[in-house]
Amino acid sequence: MKFEILSEGYERRGEETPFGTIPLRSTSNRRDFFLNSAAAELLALPEGVHDFEEEFGQCSPEKKRDLEDGLILLSAFGAAAITEEKPDFGAPYICRVAGEKDYKAIAALINSDTACRLGTIQKSETNMSQDMIRARQFNNQEYNFLCLKEGKPLAVLLVGMPAWESYSDAFRIAGIAVANETDQADIKELAGMLLDYAIAEFQEEFSICRYLSFAEDDPLAEMLKEKGFSETASLKGEAEDGGDVVIYDRRISPC
Repeated sequence: MKFEILSEGYERRGEETPFGTIPLRSTSNRRDFFLNSAAAELLALPEGVHDFEEEFGQCSPEKKRDLEDGLILLSAFGAAAITEEKPDFGAPYICRVAGEKDYKAIAALINSDTACRLGTIQKSETNMSQDMIRARQFNNQEYNFLCLKEGKPLAVLLVGMPAWESYSDAFRIAGIAVANETDQADIKELAGMLLDYAIAEFQEEFSICRYLSFAEDDPLAEMLKEKGFSETASLKGEAEDGGDVVIYDRRISPC
């Protein structure tokens, strides 16, 4: 991987904080962000294009991971430019948890005029902006699971975490957004792969995967029933608009 630190793309706003971060500000949009101090070496590099392995190949795996994460963060805020070598993707589809470099693509996918949105996901330039998606995942409120083909995001699954004071043992499916070029026949397959991946990630932490349906004819609810979900409760008039809420659960680990 080759990269360049764009010194004109950021301003340093102080020294290391007590939280082990370096405060920075993007010069393009004046957004503040914080670089992990473990990646401070990136800011000390001279101008020009660098090869990541040549610069940091002798570092420990943990240190390299910190530097890679820092580089992705800088890139997301316009403070670095990354040139990726074409990877070998192997299988047609890859599912993984979204990271720093993915939030912009997720926001674009969800807010696309032609995207297929299932569940409670709605197009919103504010609530579904890159910054808001990043903030919710960073604060452990929501996680995004991506399905990619040849490196391009085809679908994203959003799952919500229970509030700590709720003592709930269930994580919640919020919805799925699928790119417009995806064949309609493949939507169910993509949703199924993402759901299986998310359940595998959380089954040691939670015992129930839950979905709250607010629509009378809900295609996502029908898909989930085919994946082993069953209706466990119907709450009359509990929705914000006065409508009903149907709860679907699937137990994913023993009681």
